Amino acid sequence: MTSLPSGFVLILLKLCIAHLISDYFLQFDSWVADKQKNKIRSIKLYAHIAVTFLAAALISGEWLIALFIAVTHGIIDITKIYLGKKDSVSFIIDQALHFIILVISSLWISNELPELLKFAVSLSESTSFWAIAFGYMFITFPISVVITILTHRWRKDLDDSYENLQTLNEAGKWIGIMERLLILTFILINQFAAIGFLIAAKAVLRIKDTERKLSEYVLIGTLLSICITVCVGLLIKFITLA
Repeated sequence: MTSLPSGFVLILLKLCIAHLISDYFLQFDSWVADKQKNKIRSIKLYAHIAVTFLAAALISGEWLIALFIAVTHGIIDITKIYLGKKDSVSFIIDQALHFIILVISSLWISNELPELLKFAVSLSESTSFWAIAFGYMFITFPISVVITILTHRWRKDLDDSYENLQTLNEAGKWIGIMERLLILTFILINQFAAIGFLIAAKAVLRIKDTERKLSEYVLIGTLLSICITVCVGLLIKFITLA
């Protein structure tokens, strides 16, 4: 499989570091509040755009590209401010748009689009890539549905008091997804011992669950989650090594 063009990767990393500096390290809470309040009239907004330009220019050495990044960054930020959304989806979209701009800028500087296309084609023809992509997708929401179905018979045995426990909305589902992502990653990089530490850490957090039915229900769900993920990980390793 063809590797990523090194020139493109180097420039993209530099621009990503510049983005982190300008969007996180050098953007203060007072600036964010001022932008939300005064919108396009905010002095802090233009200060942030200026910092974005300087960070990109100084780290990459490309002043014209830095100007392009700063202007597009400002347009994205202004749009986000006027839309007024502050949820996780809007945050992900905002950062994804910034990253796309950085990718375009890196391609512009490196002039390695043909090599990147070759890499994309080789990746699409790789059995290992598709096996790993399938594995990571399968252990997220599909497995959550499977576990819910398989544990339904025991869930019905829980008293109403257990059902009404004060817990974060869907926290258990997301904990399970992140747990499976870590386990699959540990398997693929041959760090099986780390799985034991992960399970032990979760067990410590569950020590205070004194109700036996609830503890057994959680244990069943956890073991199902781990067993399925381990099987998926071993299957991927078998496919990639075949």
